[in-house]
Amino acid sequence: MSVAHSLAPSSRLAAVAAGLSLLVCCEGLAAAEPVEWSANHAEAVARARKHGKLLLVVHLSGDFAANAADAPEAKLYRELILSDPRVVAALADRFVVTYKHVGEARALRRQNVALPADRKDSRAEAAKGPPRPSEMAIAYICLPDERVLHFVPGFVSARQLHAELAWVEACYSQLVNLSEAEMRGELRTLHQAEIEPPDHKAFLTSFQSRWPASGPAPEYSTVEIPFVINSARLVWRWSQGQRLGMNTAFDKLSASARFESRSTLSSSLAAHGRLGTDFAHLVMSEFPLAYLSDLAEPAYEACAGQRFWQVSPRRDELARWWADCAKRGRRTMLIVSGHVQPDDANPAAEVPPASPPPWPDDDAARLAELWRVAAQVVTIDELALVLTDANLPPLEYDSVAGPPRLILHDARGFRCGEVAASDVTAEKLAGMLRTVVGAAASERAIQPTGEQASSVKE
Repeated sequence: MSVAHSLAPSSRLAAVAAGLSLLVCCEGLAAAEPVEWSANHAEAVARARKHGKLLLVVHLSGDFAANAADAPEAKLYRELILSDPRVVAALADRFVVTYKHVGEARALRRQNVALPADRKDSRAEAAKGPPRPSEMAIAYICLPDERVLHFVPGFVSARQLHAELAWVEACYSQLVNLSEAEMRGELRTLHQAEIEPPDHKAFLTSFQSRWPASGPAPEYSTVEIPFVINSARLVWRWSQGQRLGMNTAFDKLSASARFESRSTLSSSLAAHGRLGTDFAHLVMSEFPLAYLSDLAEPAYEACAGQRFWQVSPRRDELARWWADCAKRGRRTMLIVSGHVQPDDANPAAEVPPASPPPWPDDDAARLAELWRVAAQVVTIDELALVLTDANLPPLEYDSVAGPPRLILHDARGFRCGEVAASDVTAEKLAGMLRTVVGAAASERAIQPTGEQASSVKE
């Protein structure tokens, strides 16, 4: 079964629901009832394994903490793509469909960028605030054990998703009777056949292939997945520039120049055109049958230019801790562990920015307990979850400095103190605690002998 794979790219660079609606209507097909999709990933995987079906896993750029089925990104994907009769028919008997949001939480969001002291001309730009994160979706087509056969970035047309599903079905029919090693090699060959020769040549210039010219497939390893994805992204962006008339040899551009010069344009194309599949074929040509858990985060961050947010297994535990503190009227301090920069540094930069060593979490927790403040060390993802589940006011932070390292709440849940990651010291934390908690708590933290109950190494 052959599948046409040369659909014309969309000329739209903006992502608007109205535009996609027109695209769907022009196909001349009445919308069907969308296929069932589940927010419970584990349950969907269990069903796929039980019934021997493939998985379609859709990652969306909506609020990961809410993971709402009626979020704009979810409604757009489901109603305008998954409701197409051809897509419904392709998915109905062969796939289990699941989704989750992996975008920034509303409870923890960026605010206006800081104004550089030496750049007066940037005042107007800073007043605009940070750009709104682009909408993004990535659909992964997986085996029941969550190994990825292919992925489709962007809010593509229903016609394009149907074509990609058909291509995967055709490939799978050639793989199903092969051995494990043969499956990986054959799937790699199938992906390579979809790559334009100039793109493949540039890709092999940027990344040295793990695959030998002949012989067995290399051992599965996740170490090089970020490097493969970075090289594929650079080649993909260069390729789009070539199509737009930017005739520059790939090897004549520095990594930083390639990353910076086309980042905004490429993100729009990836989110709302079919061009993201070119990037996917490059990645899968080196890592056929990569596990979704290994591929999802770097692939999303490469396509969306945004952080991949994940729900922590400690979510319920943290919610119970917060509720218990509120019930007992205890002050609380959330300690964001380690490096709290919300967005990864430019992975294409030759020299990544250095991060200062963080002040130890345990020292901060011990100092808080000394002042009878309940402390909890959390990741940045868990911070967003706590703020969401406790229904606390959104925490806005400078997009350059990142979110605060220490956040103090009083017994009623009001936020009454913050310390930035760059400013955390024992002295600054002690000063904040002294100011907020007050002299009475200081006296209770002193034993009758006049000695402190514990000490903090400063």
